[in-house]
Amino acid sequence: MLYLTKVTRMLPGAFVALILLIIISTVFGLNVTVIGHIPTSFPEFEIGNLLVTNQWDFSNIILPAFTLAILGAMDSLLTSVVADNKTQTRHNSNQELIGQGLGNMLSAIIGGLPGVGATMRTVVNIKSGGITRLSGVIHSILLLLILVFADSYIQLIPIPVLVGILITVGMNLINLKELKHFVHAPRTDAVIMLIVLALTVSIDIFQSITIGVVMASILIYEKMSDKSEQGDKTSA
Repeated sequence: MLYLTKVTRMLPGAFVALILLIIISTVFGLNVTVIGHIPTSFPEFEIGNLLVTNQWDFSNIILPAFTLAILGAMDSLLTSVVADNKTQTRHNSNQELIGQGLGNMLSAIIGGLPGVGATMRTVVNIKSGGITRLSGVIHSILLLLILVFADSYIQLIPIPVLVGILITVGMNLINLKELKHFVHAPRTDAVIMLIVLALTVSIDIFQSITIGVVMASILIYEKMSDKSEQGDKTSA
């Protein structure tokens, strides 16, 4: 993967690594854990259950739904910012969130879990040469076709191959140029960054982002209050 990205973008490194190592693992009968069986049938629509309100305890639904919506929105917008930096473009936040909301509502009808924009997959896509919206459309169509017609091959994918791909993507996410400016950053901003980093590694990315946003909001409010007080003193 690292070699191909330096030579050409015509051949996605992750895809080539995946195909080669599936062949090697299968031909030589390597004793590695594989993905195994995956469901390939289309789920049934469950609109009827959605309309039966007397079976639901909304007090236990609204708060988790609201939390998932906020965290999902933050994660997707964070992914959009990463994509902007990688492709030198600018995303439309409203369009991103509306599309995500519509997709999650349709997914819920067939019993799907809520989904958000994923930084890992986005970076893999960009590193493989997909820098336009068309790459996302092609990704969805190909994924559907693979699940329906190539499920027997998907089952053979070794888990260590996926781990290797994720490690490589994680390495690409580290921006060494930005880290050089860390020592010159304001102390409060640096502390928030370190706290979010530690929470992401030790607990969970959603909780770390939430805590980071809250801390950053408090910091911004404090700075605005200081400027307001300074303005009042100047006017006086």
